[in-house]
Amino acid sequence: MKIFLGLMAGFTLMLAACSTDLDVAADYEEVMVVYGLLDPKEPVQYIRVQKAYLDQERSALDFSDNPDSLFYPIEDLSVKLVKISNGDTISLSPIKVARDGNGDFGLDSNIIYTTSTPLSASENYRLVVRNLVSGKLVTAESPIVDTIKLERPPADESIDFPINFVIPEGNNSFRPVEVRWVSAKDAKAYDVVLRFWYEQWPLSNTSDRDTFFVDITLVQNAYSSGTGGNEVLRELIDGKDFFAGVARGIAVDNTVGRAPLAKPLEFRFLIGGEVLYNYINVNQGQLGITQLQSQTKYTNINGGLGLFSTRSSQERRFVTLHPATLDSLACGSVTGNLSFSIGGTSCF
Repeated sequence: MKIFLGLMAGFTLMLAACSTDLDVAADYEEVMVVYGLLDPKEPVQYIRVQKAYLDQERSALDFSDNPDSLFYPIEDLSVKLVKISNGDTISLSPIKVARDGNGDFGLDSNIIYTTSTPLSASENYRLVVRNLVSGKLVTAESPIVDTIKLERPPADESIDFPINFVIPEGNNSFRPVEVRWVSAKDAKAYDVVLRFWYEQWPLSNTSDRDTFFVDITLVQNAYSSGTGGNEVLRELIDGKDFFAGVARGIAVDNTVGRAPLAKPLEFRFLIGGEVLYNYINVNQGQLGITQLQSQTKYTNINGGLGLFSTRSSQERRFVTLHPATLDSLACGSVTGNLSFSIGGTSCF
């Protein structure tokens, strides 16, 4: 199972699926579909609101090119976030987001409701969506996930903490590296992505240098036992996964030179709330999450369908690589053909 990395990577608002509480194949009734993930690290929050459009006589594809079949007129909806602790209300504004035109649902644009009002950490928010014409009301609640506490690598970026993925003088033998953190309040699921930064230049002009990175997913499906926080989580990173990830993400090119930055590693922790964890687990294996599927089982939207949860991220930047790992990066069997040089010395 792939947890929530696809949901974490950028803003991917989707039509949610079905519910065990509603018969979406019944005669037409107004069914509102809501999708939103509150992220305190993002400058803008996004909520998507659509219509369910299943019809006994016609395929969903018959409706796919008609915006009126998918989206409510913007003047018909009120979309708000309410801070539960004090009742403060945030009104969301509609915007149109262009689509790329690919796939069956090739509309010119989607309607998304947004706010740039900062969210308060460790607070609970209620989403309230009302159809001002029909009176239809849907609600959902979610906390805002707190931050994790990093232990390995340490959170303090001034501490030199070289990472070594190989056994020195071990004939390119790989070694595991432990990553350790303390879970966040109201969080349940974690991925860890290692971002590797490097320079690249054409051999014909060594002063023409650009900086690039490749992301390597090192941990998927790490779960805390609860959502109270303060639980120590440990994951062992297989050294060969680092080298294999670099090899997958960087193409062989004999016309360029490359070198890792002085502190080339950035650990990126992706954090998901309990409702998001439940949604992914229950709907695992269901095809067509952008379509209405009567077999999907999970929603936490009261009076409607979809998902309203929380996510966040946290980074530990400027981590160095051990000299043995640098040597293997430049000269080892996995990445030795990628034209890396260390301190001006290369194996290519």
